[in-house]
Amino acid sequence: MKLITQRNKKPTRQEKIDAVEGKLEEYGDSNLEYEDIAMPEIEVLVYFGDGDVDKESGVAARMKMKRVIRYHHLTRDYVDEKGYPPTQEYFLYSDEQNAYLSHCPNRYPDFQQLIHLDEIPKPVQFNSTSSETDEKSVLYQEALERGVVVYLPEISSGGKPTLQKKSAPNGDPLCRDPIKRHTYNAISWSDQGAFTGEMTSICVKFLRNGKRWFDGKRINQNFEEKSA
Repeated sequence: MKLITQRNKKPTRQEKIDAVEGKLEEYGDSNLEYEDIAMPEIEVLVYFGDGDVDKESGVAARMKMKRVIRYHHLTRDYVDEKGYPPTQEYFLYSDEQNAYLSHCPNRYPDFQQLIHLDEIPKPVQFNSTSSETDEKSVLYQEALERGVVVYLPEISSGGKPTLQKKSAPNGDPLCRDPIKRHTYNAISWSDQGAFTGEMTSICVKFLRNGKRWFDGKRINQNFEEKSA
């Protein structure tokens, strides 16, 4: 009588990736159907194009808020109000096909900006095995759907915005766009908070899609500094 033994088959690289993605899809909320979103439905007006628009040009729609990807306080303590981050700070978020950078205003004066990236960034891995690289890439893509903080240290002006020589007619400062190239090396963290989670090196590219919106004027209008 012969005994036949069968060794457990070692999972392939793709099977490991599929297993991690399967767990994320099962327990995450990214793939919720519209009717499964618990938040109430609200009526909104959607506008397309640039410049000033009137109410009649809006398209009526209904929407639900599935997730607040970032809630960012703009107020700062009095002792801290004159400081800026060491580098420009952006919020990077994506879905399955597109990725965006949204500037994080910190204090007066500052600017708002939205950039549509050419591709969803992938982490640059150093001294990692192929298995570790695969898992980190999958987990990082999941983090991007929640949104992560990104710093662009290659911007020479640092975190403080550069102001135009001419001010607005009422004296309010006007910020310049600090983005001068189409590709930047960036640093991000796997959690939404700055300097939390695992630090990751990425490359952001926006030659094909590019900058979608910049405002260095309206955000600074009618600012009143609080007295100590």
